[in-house]
Amino acid sequence: MAEPSTAVLQTATTGISVGALVLGLDVETIIGAVAGATIFVTQEKELGLPMRLLYLLVSVAFGYFIAPEITAKTIITSNALAGFLGGLFTVSGGQLLLRQLQNTDLKWLIRK
Repeated sequence: MAEPSTAVLQTATTGISVGALVLGLDVETIIGAVAGATIFVTQEKELGLPMRLLYLLVSVAFGYFIAPEITAKTIITSNALAGFLGGLFTVSGGQLLLRQLQNTDLKWLIRK
């Protein structure tokens, strides 16, 4: 009998693969984005479950859609690795950008 975590992982991977095939998405990129987003979400200890799930969905979506840009503009050629990096860094990069904008005086953008 398989370990419970292995069974959950196999079920999730199968569900992702079938869903990606039905929707016509790249399976490699989706699995990479889910893996990266999962690592990001599990590291955010101070967030509650609803916020973690929201971050997971946003990370997967952005990880999938940013993967072609990563492969086009870097030396990375693997769709799975590009999806992984996109899922891992998009939300944390967005949070960093928001913190920087909150602490910055943007008056220089407004010209009179």
